[in-house]
Amino acid sequence: MSINQENNYKTQDLALSAFLNLNFPILYLEKIDSSKFQFVFEDTVNLRNSIDSYYNNTGTVNPKYYFNSIKNLKSRFYSGR
Repeated sequence: MSINQENNYKTQDLALSAFLNLNFPILYLEKIDSSKFQFVFEDTVNLRNSIDSYYNNTGTVNPKYYFNSIKNLKSRFYSGR
C-alpha cells in the first residue's frame, strides 16, 4: 500500500479493496506488470479510518455485499479495466 503525490491511496490487497469499495469508489486500476494491478482510492480521513478498522478487526460489513464486492473486483481485474 502507498500514498502518492496526487493524494491517492494505492493497494494490491484484494480483500482490503473489496472492504473499502463498499463505501469508497475506486478511482482506477493501475497496472504494475502483466499480472498485477493496484486499486487506487482517494486518500481521505474516512478512508484511513476504514483501513484501520479493517486491520483492527473492528469493521463490520454485510457478508453478501462483501462477497459480491470481491467478485466485482476480480471481474474488473481480469477484464483489465
